[in-house]
Amino acid sequence: MGETADQTRNEIVKLRAEMSGKVIELRRAAQRPIRIAKTVAIGAVAVVVVGGLAMVVVGARRRAERKSLRGQLKMAAAAAANPEKTSKEARAAVDKTLEKTRAKLRDELREELKKELKDQRPLHEKVLTTAIRSAATAAVPIVLKQLEGRTGFGDGARAKTKAAR
Repeated sequence: MGETADQTRNEIVKLRAEMSGKVIELRRAAQRPIRIAKTVAIGAVAVVVVGGLAMVVVGARRRAERKSLRGQLKMAAAAAANPEKTSKEARAAVDKTLEKTRAKLRDELREELKKELKDQRPLHEKVLTTAIRSAATAAVPIVLKQLEGRTGFGDGARAKTKAAR
C-alpha cells in the first residue's frame, strides 16, 4: 500500500492491469487445447459414424448377395464341395432349433404348472367349474337373443307383446 491515496490507487490500477494480462494469457493458453480436444472429438464421432454406416452397408450387401441367385449357387457349390461341413452345419441348425423349441415348451409347462399349483381345489370342483363356464359361454348368446325379442331393444324391432302377436 502506498503512503498516499494516489499511490494506492496507482498500485491498484497497476495490479489490475497485471492480473488482466495474466487472465488473457491463461485464456489463450486454454484455447489451443480446447480447440484440439474439440477437433479430436469431432474426428472420433466421424470415424464412429462412418464405420457404423460401412458395417451396415457391408452387411446389407452380404445379405442381398446370399439371397440372390448367384449367391445361392455359390452356397450350393460350397455345400457340394464339402458335404461333411454342410452336414455338421445342418445338424447344428437342427439342434439349435430343437433346443429353442424345447426351451419354449419347458417355459409353457412351467407356466401351466404354476397355474395348477395356485388352483388347489379338488378335482371335482375344477371339472364342474369348467363345465359351467363352457355351458355359460354357449348359453349367453341364446339368452341375449331372447331378451332382445322380449324387450324390443335388438335391431330396432318392436316389442313383442301379447297384443302385437
